[in-house]
Amino acid sequence: MTPYLGPGFRLACVDFAAQWSRDNTKPNTQAMLTGSHPREPSTSASAAPLHAPSAGPRTRVTCPMARVAVLMMAAVGPVHAQILTTDAGVRSPELPSIRTLFSYRHYDAVDELRLRTEGVYSPTRDLELKAVLPVVSRRVETVAGHQDLHGFGDSFLQGKFAVIREDGVMRSNRVSVLGRAILPTGDTGATAIGQPLHPRLQLGLGSYGVGLGAAATIVRDRHRASVAVDWEHRSDHRGFDPGDQLRLDVAYWFRLSPAQFDVRTSAPEWRAVFELRSLYAFRDHGPGGSVSDRGAQVDGILGLQLNAGTSVRGEIGLVAPLLDELRDPLGDTGFGVLLGLTFYF
Repeated sequence: MTPYLGPGFRLACVDFAAQWSRDNTKPNTQAMLTGSHPREPSTSASAAPLHAPSAGPRTRVTCPMARVAVLMMAAVGPVHAQILTTDAGVRSPELPSIRTLFSYRHYDAVDELRLRTEGVYSPTRDLELKAVLPVVSRRVETVAGHQDLHGFGDSFLQGKFAVIREDGVMRSNRVSVLGRAILPTGDTGATAIGQPLHPRLQLGLGSYGVGLGAAATIVRDRHRASVAVDWEHRSDHRGFDPGDQLRLDVAYWFRLSPAQFDVRTSAPEWRAVFELRSLYAFRDHGPGGSVSDRGAQVDGILGLQLNAGTSVRGEIGLVAPLLDELRDPLGDTGFGVLLGLTFYF
């Protein structure tokens, strides 16, 4: 039977092999497999006992040779772990991906469907590049009744650079910094009764922007937690100056099944995901002064992820508003749904 080797397994194998092949001295196999000092016993609770062979001459490592190490390191592979919260892990150059994320969200004045396509590639082990293009469909409540808007939303290009990367057996500590450039690819020309809709109701804001942030992630066996902070600034467009936005996101995920990885089985991997996403928006300004109030929004996300094969991941999430003090043209925030599908190459 071919063992189940999902994206995490494949990535760990690549990293393991690359690290070993770069070593100019004879490797200590026991330390590499257990993540411990040669004189200290392994403390991993999830891994089966290993009988490591004595270290021989340095050689090229392949996945079959390293599959036990891959098994134990799979849980810390830096594929995206949460649904929306930024993860500090940087993708391996050997594991580019395409992700589609469908979302529905209800507001007092808007019902929105969004299909977000993400392409991720890492030119090095410390740098990850991402391109995101959303397609948006909105039904907007106006004084003239419902108005349907369809088209691209604003896209962005993002870079993530690893600052701290400490990986061991079923454990990892990672810190990364992020920067992104926002492009005005969304339409801004919708009108109602001959008057332009408010910029916040359009498919895009019509202006360029920048974002800066940082993320930290820790992994301990079946548990993973991440925190991310982000600041976004948009330039003005036709007299409308969007307020800056600050975001603080916290996420926790737990591997439901399997309790421990085993190369002899092909069971799928199930994960429960919990996210708390907080936004503080500053006032927007127009030609006549302030056009919206500043305020905070907090959403909770309960999700489920499935690694069902070697190259695909599915995910689903329910979004619930926990706090909404922001008064803008969209109105009060309602419930939402997330559906995602990722392909790894």
